[in-house]
Amino acid sequence: MSGSSSFYIESHGCSASTADAEMISGLLKANSFTPVEKPEAADINILVTCVVKTATSYKMVRRIKELTVLGRPLVVAGCMPKAERHLIEAVNPAASLIGPEDLSQTVETVADALHGIRRTHLEGSGSPKLLLPRIRTNPVVGIVEISSGCLGNCAYCEVKLAKGELTSYRPETVSLEVKQALRDGCREIWLTSQDNGCYGRDIGQSLPSLLREVLAVEGDFMVRLGMMNPQHTAPLLDNLLHLYCEDDRLFKFIHVPVQSGSDCVLRDMRRDYSVADFTGIVERFRAAFPQSGLSTDVIVGYPTETEEDFQQTLK
Repeated sequence: MSGSSSFYIESHGCSASTADAEMISGLLKANSFTPVEKPEAADINILVTCVVKTATSYKMVRRIKELTVLGRPLVVAGCMPKAERHLIEAVNPAASLIGPEDLSQTVETVADALHGIRRTHLEGSGSPKLLLPRIRTNPVVGIVEISSGCLGNCAYCEVKLAKGELTSYRPETVSLEVKQALRDGCREIWLTSQDNGCYGRDIGQSLPSLLREVLAVEGDFMVRLGMMNPQHTAPLLDNLLHLYCEDDRLFKFIHVPVQSGSDCVLRDMRRDYSVADFTGIVERFRAAFPQSGLSTDVIVGYPTETEEDFQQTLK
């Protein structure tokens, strides 16, 4: 591969998108491509996309238009190529496409795009996105993806179209990724995925067993646990609270989305839990750690939501 060319990359959305951009950059730099800070200065531009909300999709389309106008080859990566490929091709039919599970095709795709050859890699390589070279966005934060896809079937979610069913990565491989991040100078490890709570259900593992593996790594670092849906968090809560109490390297923080305060709306959303499931998790976590941090997500204006439903969410 000829690597004398320069590239510009930007990412949108969740921490997994940030990690994808770090790995794309690392793969290209390892093959002698040069990163630059502005799209106008690049030989090729790369956009790592998000489609979690309609407004975000509109933003992605607008950004694709802006990068297309520059006249450079464009590679669109992330969730949008699989979930909304038609929107990309309506704006820039020449753009090459890389799906969330096809980062191994990065160097070939970029090299071909620079020679006017369009590539689309959207089938999934089947290999975990771990132990790849990186250019870290934050030099002290190691974003470690522990799985891809999920077990949910939420009525409103497009991410499932892009990432598919749950594929968990082996604990020993995740542990090696953590060690690599620490060698690179990271001091915070962010364990991330579409839903951390269901980690391991496909390979006979669990989130607590993975955490024990990660916390067995020696070193001066902190661990931040990413989003967990309530239906998967509740059965793990005893073990999780024990680990939070046992090891000070775990940030006393949880991200559990509620989405609605109405059980009727939650059923319409196909969320597979009740409001009581959510509040029970929060109450137990705050009882154990009164100064803990809690992050959640709320959707308002869902098509079947009534004024009463909305008031329940406010409450």
